[in-house]
Amino acid sequence: MALRPVRPRSARSGRRTVGLRGGQRQAADDADGGDGIVKAIALAALCLVACAPQPPLADTSDKKCTTARLDTLVGKKLTVDLIHESMKRAGVKDSRGIRPGQAVTMDYREDRLNIYTDADGIITRFTCG
Repeated sequence: MALRPVRPRSARSGRRTVGLRGGQRQAADDADGGDGIVKAIALAALCLVACAPQPPLADTSDKKCTTARLDTLVGKKLTVDLIHESMKRAGVKDSRGIRPGQAVTMDYREDRLNIYTDADGIITRFTCG
C-alpha cells in the first residue's frame, strides 16, 4: 500500500485544523489508485454470475388464455359462478371484470381473462390479456 499526502481540512473560525489519520498521510489502495482491485472484484463477480445455474424456463403452454369456448356466455348476467366457469373454459387462473368507463391497466398478461360487461352487469365480450 502506498502512502500519499493528505491536505488538512479547513477549520471554522476558532477551531484548529485536524488532518485525517493524524499524521498528514493516508494509505491508498494501490499505486494506481485502486483500479486494479476494483477490476479484479468486478471480474470475479462477473465469473460467479456467469457460472450460476439458470432457472428453468416456465412452461406457459397450460397458462395461455383462449376465448373460443366462451361465446355461449355472452349476454348472461355476470355472477361468481359464471366467472369461475369462464375461467375454467378459458384455461386461466386469473380474471378481471371491466365495466363501461372503468379505468384498467394496459399491461398484457396472457394468463388473464378480461370480462367486459355493460352498466347492468351483462357480459358483452371476453378478451385475453
